[in-house]
Amino acid sequence: MAGTQGEVPAQFIVDTLGEPVVASFKVLRSSHGLFTEAVRTALPEMRFGSAELNGRKVRQLVQQPFVFAVAGKEGAAPTTSLRTVLVWTRRHF
Repeated sequence: MAGTQGEVPAQFIVDTLGEPVVASFKVLRSSHGLFTEAVRTALPEMRFGSAELNGRKVRQLVQQPFVFAVAGKEGAAPTTSLRTVLVWTRRHF
């Protein structure tokens, strides 16, 4: 709402069902603590594609940037809603 933009690159394990292992969540860097808490809160509801090795699904350590942007700013994502950014991330990664 305040027009603050930022990024939270995070690292976590995605299990064989595509679910993040919340206990493995690690913030690599954060531009604001509120963004970190937003990712931490949303992560348990996110789903990802499972990694495969030799045709078998396996757990995978991933690094995912979560970007928070305001529409209308140069280079910003087309949304002003944190929830929308996180939903978009869930569906596209």
